Amino acid sequence: MRKLILIFLAFLLATCPGFAQTFVVIGLKSDSGELARLKSRLEGQGHSIVILKDRTKKFENDNTYVELYNSDVNTDGVRVVNRDVVIALPDRLDHDQLMEALLKIRAAKIFGSRRVWVDVNQWVHQVVLSGRGGSELDLSQLLALVGVDAVMEGGIATPLLPDFPRYRNWVEHSDYSIGASQPTSISHQVAALLGKAVFSFEELKRCPDWVRGRKIYWFAATMTPVDQNFFLALGHIRWLTKHRAVVHLITPYLPYARSDKPEFDLGVATQGSLAADLIEGVGTQGITVVRAHAPQSLGFFRIHSNEVAARRTIVEYLKSQNIECIVSPDAGFQKDATKYQQELSHAYGEGRQVGLAVMNKQRNAEGEKILGGTGLEEIRGKKVVIIDDETATGGTLAHVAEVIQGYGARSIFAVVTHLAGPGEKALNCPMIERLIATDTVPPAIIHPKLQILSVAQEIRDSIGEQER
Repeated sequence: MRKLILIFLAFLLATCPGFAQTFVVIGLKSDSGELARLKSRLEGQGHSIVILKDRTKKFENDNTYVELYNSDVNTDGVRVVNRDVVIALPDRLDHDQLMEALLKIRAAKIFGSRRVWVDVNQWVHQVVLSGRGGSELDLSQLLALVGVDAVMEGGIATPLLPDFPRYRNWVEHSDYSIGASQPTSISHQVAALLGKAVFSFEELKRCPDWVRGRKIYWFAATMTPVDQNFFLALGHIRWLTKHRAVVHLITPYLPYARSDKPEFDLGVATQGSLAADLIEGVGTQGITVVRAHAPQSLGFFRIHSNEVAARRTIVEYLKSQNIECIVSPDAGFQKDATKYQQELSHAYGEGRQVGLAVMNKQRNAEGEKILGGTGLEEIRGKKVVIIDDETATGGTLAHVAEVIQGYGARSIFAVVTHLAGPGEKALNCPMIERLIATDTVPPAIIHPKLQILSVAQEIRDSIGEQER
């Protein structure tokens, strides 16, 4: 309480006309009007402001990307260290704007701001979170979760009081249920293997008393638009946990998992940890992910976390195609590629060994370049497969295929766990005979070279292990 009082008094002093200071001001890329309003009011009170130029964009996998500062853009060397940062929000936020705002707030906190304020033109509880699931979410709780110190509501400073109800959720029923924010093929397949029906949120919302004390495996939709489906699942989980359900989230594709480390020189926060905090903050008590991007992705969670590798499904397919050599597209995937090599060799049996090659990939501002690799002698005359965890455009797969074709590969397949985009570069690459992906993300394209494998059985087995 003392901290909140001090924040409140500090902000009253800071925003008084007689106490001028410098604020670092951030807006949303799609809403310059709110930024102009905030600029006018602060300058009218005698304060100096520095506006951070916006570098928000979308990756090919539909994840939002925020650079809080960049020496190429902010040539005056603007930094947020030991500054008060204010972010202006409009009266209505869609899912992409909400994620952008939360990412910018978290980045400001991580990179050393003294305090982070949010400025709204009205009371924060009147800000509308538009789209499905918005009515079940509390904006003030989300803001507190990512580190906001106080809110300026119509020019009045209000310390943000974190309020995250924590219920002692005990499972009162011996059986469990399956539900989905947006039922997809994979949730229906898993439910059928378990002999269950898939409940929709609308069905459960009509029976709040039935929800109490039940364990529910809740499937999140993983197709684009990513932010919309992510917040939809969070809103549904928040409602379920408020009604005393014990929720285990199953998200076949974990959004923002590839943003698993900060880029200090650009002001890019670890966005994967923010996604984990949001998942936990709505009361989720467990999570299952199919092939997280890296081990640290699951390390962001403090709740029970579980990973389905999808390797069993993929190895069975590789064996059926008589693959003779595994190719890792870069050194970062070498450990995974080695596991594929070992498991495929074991699947063949009789002492048969599968080859392994690892490419040396370098990435810079001009793009990526393949600078040779190790084990390339394993490729000549063999049926090889390039394996990676995720692709959106298929650019890396196509680039690697072009290089290893020169080393005499007899035929080239490409396999990814998550096809988080159309994969057009791999599909259009003449060297790649076939592109194989699992069904963690519903495919955005139909193509004769594209083949989809189901991981439903592996997810079903994971749930069975937890319920044993």
